[in-house]
Amino acid sequence: MTPEPGPDGDESGWFTRSRPEPDPQNPIPHQQQRPEPQPYRPQPLPEYGGYGENGQHGHYAAAEPDRGGATLLQEEAAGGAGADDDEQYMWTHPDEEPRYPVTEAEPQADPFEEDHAEEEGAGRGARALRTAALLLVPSVVTLVVAGYQLGQRQLWQDESASWWAATLSWSQLLHLLGNIDIVLAPYYALMHLWVSVAGTSAVALRVPSLAAMCLSAGLLGLLGRRMFNARVGLVAGLLFAMLPVTSRYGQEARPYALTVLAVLAATLLLYRALDDPRADRWGGYALSLPFTGMFHLVAALVLAAHLVLVLVVARKRWGAWAAVVGFCAVPVLLIALLGHTQSAQVSWISTDLKSLPQFPGQFFQSTQGMYVVVGAALLGLFFARRYAFVLLTWTLVPPVLLFASRSMLNLFLPRYLLFTLPAWALLGAVGICGLAGLLGPRRKGVAVRQLVAGVAVVAALVAVSLPDQRTVRANPLAGQPDFQSAAGWLLGQQRPGDGIAFAGTRGVPIRTMAYNMRGSSLQPKDVFLAESPADSGTYEGKPCVVPSTCAAGVQRIWLISTSTTASFYDGLPTKQQMVLTQQFKVVSEQRFVGQLRVVLLERRPPATPSLPVKKPHTKAKH
Repeated sequence: MTPEPGPDGDESGWFTRSRPEPDPQNPIPHQQQRPEPQPYRPQPLPEYGGYGENGQHGHYAAAEPDRGGATLLQEEAAGGAGADDDEQYMWTHPDEEPRYPVTEAEPQADPFEEDHAEEEGAGRGARALRTAALLLVPSVVTLVVAGYQLGQRQLWQDESASWWAATLSWSQLLHLLGNIDIVLAPYYALMHLWVSVAGTSAVALRVPSLAAMCLSAGLLGLLGRRMFNARVGLVAGLLFAMLPVTSRYGQEARPYALTVLAVLAATLLLYRALDDPRADRWGGYALSLPFTGMFHLVAALVLAAHLVLVLVVARKRWGAWAAVVGFCAVPVLLIALLGHTQSAQVSWISTDLKSLPQFPGQFFQSTQGMYVVVGAALLGLFFARRYAFVLLTWTLVPPVLLFASRSMLNLFLPRYLLFTLPAWALLGAVGICGLAGLLGPRRKGVAVRQLVAGVAVVAALVAVSLPDQRTVRANPLAGQPDFQSAAGWLLGQQRPGDGIAFAGTRGVPIRTMAYNMRGSSLQPKDVFLAESPADSGTYEGKPCVVPSTCAAGVQRIWLISTSTTASFYDGLPTKQQMVLTQQFKVVSEQRFVGQLRVVLLERRPPATPSLPVKKPHTKAKH
């Protein structure tokens, strides 16, 4: 069953209430009074979910003859004889066929049933206040947790790409996107506008992600109330806020947090459209839908869950939903087609069956936290009833599809699937609140038990994942080179006229070092660079064709190497390596965290040509 809108469209319960007792003055609730009964003319009853000849819903359309003006609905409400068989069902949506039979053997109370009398008695202001609290409490908790030490961790290479793209001019950004990262064009455009106002510090670059995570936690609370009840929404928002993965990507200048926000907003707006099919309601969903795929293409897979949701809540409107999706998919498909030509940039992603067991822990950024959430989620599958399939589709279909297509798409990466995290939190909250509702009296103290159980599990999650919260804030991240320390040390050691070069098997760290040395007038010049990254439309620039010519006149070169082998020259192009080994000698080597080495090379003195040695002239003896 599904929550039924309360006054003013408020969703506050899991199961739909049975029809309210009729008002003697208005025995047909939510409809206008019928006119005086006319002589009976036999007509067939419409099928479930159909409409009568006057446009009324089939369940309320027919009348019985000679009943003194009493309609079939009135007789049902009075519990009299002749009630329609439909009374054995509870409606789940105005356009949906009745489902789950209600018999005398079914419990009268449910672990997710709200105090409906209190809800109906509450005024509009009280309901608005509760909605604001449900939105703000998870948001504020996320702000406190994910915002802690926001700028302590240095930017790693992916974040430095966001910085680099955001600081380009519009023409340079278009040039870059023509060569790489076209799928991130909306995010880079947003960041370009943001840094022009907020600056390029680590905190400023990460504020959009932090704000997106905070809003996501609040929207998750509202979604939980819409699907189940307010307590489920609150617990889901708190679980989401306390997971280390939320802090990890709430503190990263990449589009993953914005993708989560877009998915949650689109899901809530879809509910709004299903509740009221007016054009403006579908318009909100249509406007939000493209952003789910434009911030990250993989997130478009949430449409599978949206389809299941439509079929469960109001399946007669799946045609309208399909039309909206077809129209809104155009910009996403355009970006996908353009990105297909740049697929080489994700060719490094590889996942085999041996590494699959580590995937859940990597996704949640906490193995112990994963056990807590997944354990509660498995329990939630039992209590979620018809919504179990919706949430199961949301959580499992995207990773299964990406893993199955990994040999072609190379997109099976934990952070690409971050948009499924809200569904895990919702299932976990359903399991916690559902179990708490069953452990005790059905009518008394359900709300208190559910809240206490939710807070207890959230506290347990905090306790077991505390070490992982420290890990996601480590500076630098585990396995990443400490470019920040290396850049600070180099700026203190370099001299005017020095050059710099880059080597390594981790990729070229040009932009990461550039970020950490930004604003300094003492930056060494890249000696092997023929065209700058901004002019070439790349992140690394174009190298010199003849490296010896580019290095002419440079006496000292700082080699930044991320090579994991014994030789710090590994990863250099052959011609550049020959110049450095033949014309320069190693003076010093400084090591930093993450197998990062900064090597000082000085030019060898020119060899002095040796003069021929004259042999002493001796007279021959006669």
